[in-house]
Amino acid sequence: MIRLLYIEDEQELGEWVVRELKDRGYEVIWLKSGEKVDPYLEQVDLIILDIMLPGLDGFSVGRRIKRSKQELPLLMLSARSAVEDKLEGLEFADDYLTKPFHPDELDARIKVLLRRYRKDQDIFTENAV
Repeated sequence: MIRLLYIEDEQELGEWVVRELKDRGYEVIWLKSGEKVDPYLEQVDLIILDIMLPGLDGFSVGRRIKRSKQELPLLMLSARSAVEDKLEGLEFADDYLTKPFHPDELDARIKVLLRRYRKDQDIFTENAV
């Protein structure tokens, strides 16, 4: 089973995204800040990260994650839609999706990133996701 780390502080949105992802067969670990991500980095296949977080912002968290785990796919998921924000996020992240979004698009982007990082594995069989 594919395990995702989802970092989002907004309760209602977080509950919806977690439910959507679990309904699609993913295992989801949900954190409401990026302060304590390190213990989870070895346990997950992909990270979904918001920018607007309490404490460290998503840009800082994402850069730190990529410095220690460059091979771990990272998807920025943010309401910040300015080109400058996207460009800053894409300096380190593998993809950037703006809110609002459709869960089918989120799922497709997750699959693309997993495919890119796990070329030797067929993770898209009916049993895998």
